[in-house]
Amino acid sequence: MRADLGAQALRDHRRGVVGWSIGVAVYAVMICAIWPTIRNSPSLLAAMKDYPDALKEVFGGRSFTTAAGYLNAELFSMMIPLFFAVFAIGFAASTTGGEEERGLLDLVLSHPVPRVRLVVEKAAALVVGLVVMVGVMALAMAVAGAVVDLGIGVNEIVAACVGAGLVGLVAGSFALLVGLAHGTRAAAIAGASVVLGLTYLLQILSGFVDAFRPFRWLSPLYVADSTAPLATGWPAQRYLALLVVSGVLIVLGAVAFERRDLRG
Repeated sequence: MRADLGAQALRDHRRGVVGWSIGVAVYAVMICAIWPTIRNSPSLLAAMKDYPDALKEVFGGRSFTTAAGYLNAELFSMMIPLFFAVFAIGFAASTTGGEEERGLLDLVLSHPVPRVRLVVEKAAALVVGLVVMVGVMALAMAVAGAVVDLGIGVNEIVAACVGAGLVGLVAGSFALLVGLAHGTRAAAIAGASVVLGLTYLLQILSGFVDAFRPFRWLSPLYVADSTAPLATGWPAQRYLALLVVSGVLIVLGAVAFERRDLRG
């Protein structure tokens, strides 16, 4: 039996991938379209300039009065990475715990398909889905940026979108781990969502409470966005760290799945 498990996962979720890609891109374009109004409003710019430094840091930078600072705060400090993470968690949970609950994994594994291969192809399908979302969003923002004159280069736009995609990959990889270890969709969604929420709360608290600052590196959102890629470009080492964390989570999921007894 030749089981193209990753391709099948993408086929099963193609409407979700397309829908999320379009939805996230439309949201980003709408936020971009608002910038000329803010740019031409001295009172709004003055109010944003007077925000407390701690609040500015939480939302990804110390300047809200530039296009890059504004978009980083409105898009990449929370909302876009959150959208990517929600998509990735749902995708991963459905293709692991969800399929096991429906008996589909038992059907696949009744043939000579190594469990490791199943995990690798599920993870690859997740990566492809996120790449599609990143590509659609980056293209939409590049076009919108040219239309409304954001003054942000394509390189910086792609860097910021990739960072959001990597946050989604970490969240999705954790959902894969829980789904593979526990075997239920609900556990995968709940586990990954709780961890994502706690890490973001930790990031917020670190902006106001010094005792939490050393631990903000535990937040994928902080790692991906705190250098404001829309203004500074690619934080290569940070992105590599997120890739490594995702890889470790997937490996742990493969180990847990390999050791599980699915006959019960």
